[in-house]
Order: sequence, then structure tokens, then C-alpha cells
Amino acid sequence: MLPKTSISVSADAKEKREHPRVSIHVQVSCVSINKDNFPLDQNKGYIIDVSQGGAAIEADSNVLSDRVAIVFNDNDHQAVGILGKVAYAKKTSNKTYLIGVSFQAGGKEKLEFVTKIVKFFHYYKRTIIA
Repeated sequence: MLPKTSISVSADAKEKREHPRVSIHVQVSCVSINKDNFPLDQNKGYIIDVSQGGAAIEADSNVLSDRVAIVFNDNDHQAVGILGKVAYAKKTSNKTYLIGVSFQAGGKEKLEFVTKIVKFFHYYKRTIIA
């Protein structure tokens, strides 16, 4: 299990993203996909923040391509996924990888994915606290 990561931004740093990020902590599978749309590997990790434009994932290992499928199981135990393009991948000081992904889907698909994963996070958070 990966430790929860917190990324802080100074108060005077300007946000350059089009969509605001929401901090969450949801386990996902991150599957690297080759140019022929075949999976190369499956990497486990946690989405640590998400927006309508993309997500930051902390994973055990690095991705093998610049295209990924991100999948998690929602509250109804249904697989929910989205395709993305890797914007960056870097090794962290705790020997995990921070992977930035830009979603490659239509607006409706992006919004549906983000809505489901944020709802799942809040549902899960409430069940642990209760």
C-alpha cells in the first residue's frame, strides 16, 4: 500500500490549470497502452488529485508508454475507466512514481469519470469514519 501523499502549493503560486484539482485518494489500475492499442503492463497506484482535464497518480512503478487507461471500481462494483496521455512521470523521494495524465476523452466522458471517482472517494471516506 502506498502512503498518502500531500502536495502543497504556496499561497502566492498561480494556478495555471483550466480546471481546478480536487484532492482524493482512490486506488486505480493504470494500464500502459502501445500504439496498436494493446496493453503493455498493469500498474497499481492512487489518484491523488483529479480535475476534468486530468489526474495525478502516485504509482509503484513507471508507465511504459505515453498512453494509459485508468480504471477503478465504483460504488456499484462496476469498472469505470478513461484513456489518458502521460504529461509527465517522475520518481519521488519515497521511490514511487508521480504520473500526470491528461484525459483523452470527450467532455461528457471526462465529467462522468471525475464525478464517479470523486463520489466514490467521499462514499469510501464516510464508511471508514462511520
